[in-house]
Amino acid sequence: MNDVTLRLYEANAYLREFDTRILSCEPADGRYAVILDQTAFYPEGGGQPADQGMLGGQPVLDVRERPEGLVHLLRDPLTTGSVVHGAIDWDIRFARMQHHSGEHIVSGLVKQRHGFDNVGFHMGREAVTMDFNGVLDDVALEEVERLANQVIYQNVPVEAAYPVESDLSNLDYRSKKALEGTIRIVSIPGADLCACCGTHVRHTGEIGIIRFVKAEKYKGGTRITMLCGAWAWQEARTQAQRVQAIATGLSTSADNVVQAVERMKAELAAANKQNQELKHQVWIYESVQAKPINGWLIRFEDDLSADDLRQCCQLFGQKTGRAIILSAKDTAGREEAPGEYRYAMYSTDESLRAVNQSFLQRFTGKGGGHASLYQGTITGIKNEIEAFFSSQR
Repeated sequence: MNDVTLRLYEANAYLREFDTRILSCEPADGRYAVILDQTAFYPEGGGQPADQGMLGGQPVLDVRERPEGLVHLLRDPLTTGSVVHGAIDWDIRFARMQHHSGEHIVSGLVKQRHGFDNVGFHMGREAVTMDFNGVLDDVALEEVERLANQVIYQNVPVEAAYPVESDLSNLDYRSKKALEGTIRIVSIPGADLCACCGTHVRHTGEIGIIRFVKAEKYKGGTRITMLCGAWAWQEARTQAQRVQAIATGLSTSADNVVQAVERMKAELAAANKQNQELKHQVWIYESVQAKPINGWLIRFEDDLSADDLRQCCQLFGQKTGRAIILSAKDTAGREEAPGEYRYAMYSTDESLRAVNQSFLQRFTGKGGGHASLYQGTITGIKNEIEAFFSSQR
């Protein structure tokens, strides 16, 4: 790679503004690829996104490593040979420094305590994910999170160095792949030693807090979603606000919200059971009075579940011989307008295969079942559906 750009962020990740000379500016896929003699903009790499900010009075769209060197992608061209001012978006950069240093602490501790490697790292707009090649249970996750925050409280230095080859061979450092040439090692005493080209805080106390917001099984291992610093604070505050809103709605305190929700779930389950029993009683009563049309009981219901639809259809079909029940979220005003319906059709003594096939051909849809019971979805007009079954023999 033709690396003609001095990377200022390697020596000073806290540098926010700088002046630089334009070495080249070439069109690139509707944008302009600019190479500088020095830059504070970190390029995308190692799971860390490229810095954002301004260069020569315009936004930097992206910063990438390319064969020709480190390029800054801009919307408009800059004059080769001119000196321009650059400024990174510090709030975004510092948040990423917090998260990258936090990731090193967590990954180092997981390696120390459980022997698992970090095989994936992605820093997104809202959170950071880390993939480990082993399963971490709740006890292990709590331990790692607690120890990681202890490293923050100790406020130990985060240092980067380029050991000579003889010293490097004696270091037990983490690396996702084999490396050649000059290798930058980032060390966090008591937590991690890792090959890394990213930007980091100077002391772990600047990370503020490490918070695991989610952990899940992933490709035979564990994926942790993590937040650090201001992002973690904001997420915790948002969650607290949500809990308080739920507690207020349930007329209880935040401390008792779990018990209140469990109680509400039990009450809802009892109400649903009672509602189900009442629906069945209504269907039984109405099925006795049902009057088939040309041998078919045709009935439209509002928003039935798949189980309710099947049970309703079988109940009416057992009284009338054959039944077709259709359900939509809103059946009002559909006599002359097409709507999407779930359906179930049932017969006590004959195969409905041919009728179902004809129904799906006449009204666009899909469905399946066995000889006497079919279910599916169709799109049609209520009056036309009624006419279809009225004409069936």
